[in-house]
Amino acid sequence: MKGRIQGRPHSMMAGIGRYLEGAGKLPPFTDTYKDEANMRKIWDQITKFAVKHKPWVKQFWNDHDTQKVGFMQNGCVLGQTWDGPAIELFKQGKPVQYMAPKEGAFAWLDGMSMPIGAKNIEQTYALINEIYTVAAAADSAIKTGYNGTVKGYADKLDEKSKTAFKLAYPGDALAKLWWWPDEPQWYASIRAEYRDKFVAA
Repeated sequence: MKGRIQGRPHSMMAGIGRYLEGAGKLPPFTDTYKDEANMRKIWDQITKFAVKHKPWVKQFWNDHDTQKVGFMQNGCVLGQTWDGPAIELFKQGKPVQYMAPKEGAFAWLDGMSMPIGAKNIEQTYALINEIYTVAAAADSAIKTGYNGTVKGYADKLDEKSKTAFKLAYPGDALAKLWWWPDEPQWYASIRAEYRDKFVAA
C-alpha cells in the first residue's frame, strides 16, 4: 500500500493512536483528553509512527470530493474516509467499499443550535423534531451516503443503501463504534501542532 493511501492528517493520527493502543504499544487513546502531559506523551509516539510511514500516503484530504478524487483519479486504493463519499461511490457501482476497522469506526453526532434572540423558536423545534425522525434520517442517508444516528432508520433504506450499510458494519461493528470524546479547550491547538509536523515531514 506504500504511496497509495489517503486520509485527513489529524484523523489518521488518531487512528494510528488507536491502532498502537490495540497493539499494546500505547496507553488508551482516550488518555490524550485527560491533560496536556498525557496528550503530548501519546501524540509524540503517534507522530513518530506517522512521520515514519508518511511515504505510504498518496494524498491528504479535508473534504468530501477530495476523497472521491483520491480513489477514482489519483491512484489511492486504501483510505481512512468519511462514510459518505465511499458509500456514494459504492452505490454508483464504482469499485470502492467502506468498512469499519476492527478497532471500531470513529463516530460523532452532528447537532443543531439556535441563535440567541431567535424569533421562530416553535418552528425551529418543529424542524429539529422532523430531522430526527426515522423517515428523514433514512432519506438523508440514501441521498448522501452518510449514515444516520436515528434508531431504526437502517430498516427504511433502499436496497443499495442497505447493502452498503451491511458491508460497512459487519458482525459487532455497530457495538464497537468509537465516539469522539468532548475536546478540552486546549486540545485542538496542540493537535494542530502535531498534525503540522506530520504534514510537513
